[in-house]
Amino acid sequence: MKKTYLNALIALCALALFTTPSIANDPTDKIRAIAEEITEMRSNLAKTFVKDNSTITEETFQNVCGAVGKRVNELTEKEALIIRHVSAKNRNPKNTPTAEEAAFIFTFEGDKSLKRYRDAIEKNGVTYNRFIAPIYIEQACLACHGEKKARPEFIATKYPNDKAYGFKTGDLRGIIIVLAPKAK
Repeated sequence: MKKTYLNALIALCALALFTTPSIANDPTDKIRAIAEEITEMRSNLAKTFVKDNSTITEETFQNVCGAVGKRVNELTEKEALIIRHVSAKNRNPKNTPTAEEAAFIFTFEGDKSLKRYRDAIEKNGVTYNRFIAPIYIEQACLACHGEKKARPEFIATKYPNDKAYGFKTGDLRGIIIVLAPKAK
């Protein structure tokens, strides 16, 4: 665990030294629009299906998280994208951040005014345009991400190593990362 945070700190320092100028606001950016679509979809579905004092069922979970996952799969196939949702306090182990992703989480957590990050990276011999944005906890999120003891039982059972609880409205939940192959 300490090694992961040390690696994250090293990556963060490298980010600050070498890439901070590439933080940009580009409203025409397609991958930014995709990241926003997914984030807004999750927010809107949560607000629709999660009401105060309502019981969260597996069906509710599928109507929100399942629908978002399905849309992510559609976009990755149709657009040849890589889309990741990662969090230091993840529920699903596949959403565990790499050291570099942990550094981005740390950066967004430390600067709430930072709304996005954009650059180009090489991965497995392919150059990608990369877009990263924070995901914040909203009131509807607390039904599953609030107090540990208030989590729906099916979540506690399905995710025995769940760390995605204890959040408050406005907390950083994690980040969304969208990679699109760069046109040659």
